[in-house]
Amino acid sequence: MKGLNIIGAGNVGITLASLWRQHDIFSVRNVLNRSLQSASAACSLIGDGHAVASLEELAPAEVWLLSVADDEIAGVADKLAASGLLNAGDIVLHCSGALPSTLLQPCQNAAALIASVHPVKTFPTAQTDEDALRGTYCCMEGDAAALEVLDDAFRQIGGKTLQIDAAHKTLYHTGTVIACNYMVALQDVALATLSDAGLARDTARELLAPLLRATLENIINMDTTQALTGPIARGDAAVVSRQYECLQAHDPDRAELYRLLGQTALKLAGQKGQADENGLQSLRHLFGN
Repeated sequence: MKGLNIIGAGNVGITLASLWRQHDIFSVRNVLNRSLQSASAACSLIGDGHAVASLEELAPAEVWLLSVADDEIAGVADKLAASGLLNAGDIVLHCSGALPSTLLQPCQNAAALIASVHPVKTFPTAQTDEDALRGTYCCMEGDAAALEVLDDAFRQIGGKTLQIDAAHKTLYHTGTVIACNYMVALQDVALATLSDAGLARDTARELLAPLLRATLENIINMDTTQALTGPIARGDAAVVSRQYECLQAHDPDRAELYRLLGQTALKLAGQKGQADENGLQSLRHLFGN
């Protein structure tokens, strides 16, 4: 069984290491965090490994997971490459969705294989149950020999692997951020608008819950063109105009967000082909399409 060292065992690192241990894929050797206490706590959650306080204390391992913050990856890779700890053929990977595996090039220059594997999942906490990654897409790029090992390692813990183009890594990650983080931000705008209309925020959340669940299911099952409903999908220019003017008077920033999102919704409504064309034309004029 290949040995695994972890530098920066946060929620992602703990989750992956715990799953690999449970499935007898990698044996955790050492964990290095900002503090020895944090590293020890990570080992306890993983159920394996020995906490160390410095890079020099790390034992040899065939796989090195750098699950530090994005802005620390390059610096840690430099230090690891210069440490003399790497052996030819060792795999060094990071899990950033925004950054390419080429940040690990110093390790590649030290004869290691490099890769990046991004589980498309939120990790608000470390998750150690055996199904924590089941059904999660894990998007990877890097050296072919490293990906061959990692593809199997992620599939065995329930992941679905997908190779992506490192040249488009930033655009890829932006898409996932819009889908996840911006959805949260958009719902905050919706809740604030309902609160301003007199609804208690908790009530507004309950009101929106079935609508959000149904909308998400529609997007997953029938794509965005068919999932679009409501006044823009119908070409109901009078309703949309009143909403836009109300928001302009109440909160110009929300009105601008409404207008920008409305432009995309108009394109979808046109593709859907079920809206009143005169209404769509009026909305194009309203939103500046």
